[in-house]
Amino acid sequence: MSNFVTFALKQFGLGLEWFGAFSIGLFLTGFWGIVLRCVVPFFPETYIPLTVYFLMMVPALVIGALCRFCITMQRDAALREWDSLSLPWKAFVWTCNHVSIWPTAGWYLVMDALGQRKYCDLIDLSSKGLEKSPKIFLTGLPTSALIKKLHAQHGLKAVVNCCVESAGPAAVYEELGIQVCSLEAMDYCNLSRLQVAKGALFMKKHIDQGNPVLVHCKAGKGRSTTVVVAYLGKYIFGKDAFAANQIVRKSRPSALWIHKRAAVQGFIEMSEDQVQVVQEMLD
Repeated sequence: MSNFVTFALKQFGLGLEWFGAFSIGLFLTGFWGIVLRCVVPFFPETYIPLTVYFLMMVPALVIGALCRFCITMQRDAALREWDSLSLPWKAFVWTCNHVSIWPTAGWYLVMDALGQRKYCDLIDLSSKGLEKSPKIFLTGLPTSALIKKLHAQHGLKAVVNCCVESAGPAAVYEELGIQVCSLEAMDYCNLSRLQVAKGALFMKKHIDQGNPVLVHCKAGKGRSTTVVVAYLGKYIFGKDAFAANQIVRKSRPSALWIHKRAAVQGFIEMSEDQVQVVQEMLD
């Protein structure tokens, strides 16, 4: 029964993802209705409703399909870094990124409430046999309640925000004295080596001080996983990005396989001198 429920929710989630992409398309074509108001007088009265609906659905379906295509490319690491994209791609990716933020966060919160997938996961590093395992939390867009809970229960002191689309609960961070490292990374794109280095070095600084660290993006799958795997691969797993990615996915199965991405490998292979130069740039 439990397997059936999990399967059903997975299929529902897939359907919701498609519906979300379609909804984005419909939202983006709202202006089309204004155009149609000017065109309607030229159509026979009996065909007006059908014609209007058809003309509104076509661009919505096209844009919805492109949104879905964008999500697929993110999973396959087919999109390049944000700065290397053409202007049309930038406009499209930026819009998809900002419009989909709350539907994405809402869906994962629902999954958490149903007990099918945790919204926030603590990366389990017990298998490494470390004298003191760092506390690294990986999550989607954090709520004020989540930040307060982690601060009260674990003494959360640092947050790596991989989102360009949201600053998170900034007032709560300020109230609790939590330091935030903002990478301002665009969803659906690969992070740059500098962004990965900035996030991973911020993590190292606080973990070396014994502070728990929370890393998040919109869903806690792509951008945030990239930073966590880069840190673990370089400082915990002896430059083994695959093992780092594997341990992250063991704790958070929805995390993407990103160990082969250039920014991750580039940071892991940095020499100490190169790391020092990057650190000075960031300071």
